[in-house]
Amino acid sequence: MTIKLDASHLCVLENWESVTQMKDCATQVDRHLKEFGSKICSAFHAKHQGNFESEDKIEKDAYFQLNPMPLLNWKKSGSTLLTLGIENTGVETLLNVGNETPFSAYVYSPYRANKAVKDSSTDRLISIVPPPPNFEATFDNPDRGYVFQKVLPPITPADFCDPKKLEKHLIIPLAALVAWFSTNEKTILKAFGAGGRAL
Repeated sequence: MTIKLDASHLCVLENWESVTQMKDCATQVDRHLKEFGSKICSAFHAKHQGNFESEDKIEKDAYFQLNPMPLLNWKKSGSTLLTLGIENTGVETLLNVGNETPFSAYVYSPYRANKAVKDSSTDRLISIVPPPPNFEATFDNPDRGYVFQKVLPPITPADFCDPKKLEKHLIIPLAALVAWFSTNEKTILKAFGAGGRAL
């Protein structure tokens, strides 16, 4: 199908050099976020590596999560009972410019989401402990396995360009999740049985 060019296309053509430069800059910003996000999230995990296993998928799938060591390979399923993370870590989502999947933090159960697992005990995940501060209970929403979520506020372009402020924007929700799990770990293990993990 032939596209009929209109005034908007004319504007692009008249400013072609600038448009090309902006496209190159956009690619650089996207690359910066992926590399920077991966680096600072890995550094954060290094401070907690004795208690959590990390899963860094920022560059490929735009998420980073921490899997609590006591909950790994729950009941020999190959899945973690609970994982804590941030998702949708893209430029558009952090700036909140017309994207339907906002940058957010979550508590998620890969074990519950595993279709091979038939364990009704996970129905209690939503009620055993309260959600992290300012998180909402979003049980099985938008997909099976989600327990708690928090849509994070957008970052300004100026703060995005400030390494310290961008780092803070990414790390604060992870720190809140780690603190929440540390506070509630014993209650969760007691509710599900501390022996659930296959060592």
